[in-house]
Amino acid sequence: PSGFRMPSKRQFWFRGQRDSKGLRERLVKILEGSKLPSETALTALWGAFLPPDDPEVQAFVAGMRESAFILCPAGEGQATLRMYEACHYGRIPVVIADCLWMWEDVTDMSFAFRISPQATDEEIVKTLTDIFGIPDSELEDRCRMAALYFEHVVKRYFHDPTESFLTWLKKKSLPI
Repeated sequence: PSGFRMPSKRQFWFRGQRDSKGLRERLVKILEGSKLPSETALTALWGAFLPPDDPEVQAFVAGMRESAFILCPAGEGQATLRMYEACHYGRIPVVIADCLWMWEDVTDMSFAFRISPQATDEEIVKTLTDIFGIPDSELEDRCRMAALYFEHVVKRYFHDPTESFLTWLKKKSLPI
């Protein structure tokens, strides 16, 4: 992908609001109790309407760009948009949610990791430890694959949703 660069920190990263189910707070506590390198912050602010030069937005972008593993816990729904943000920056999404991903049924999604939100704290730590231990070459491959997924699936969908849908139908061998 054009402009791709590897992350400077091999760590887990999350910055976001608390959720009513407590998943995000639980995840932050799990990481604080583990020995895994991480940078997390629970905020009271939803930054979607902030201007790009706002310090909160700048901190969010910097964390995404610097970190190899982006934690993507579900928010108020079942899904997590953070997964797509991670892919935009060419970072490895670690999704803690029971949701579908755009085109996952016809696209190689092996760059991402998925953890059930019903997993025990011990299971989550074990899985995160395994993820953290991937070799550098695999880390680089997964980062590049995430960026390509964003470029070839997500951007194309928003450029022309109808064409994207027709392409998906073809890949599924469904009638148009």
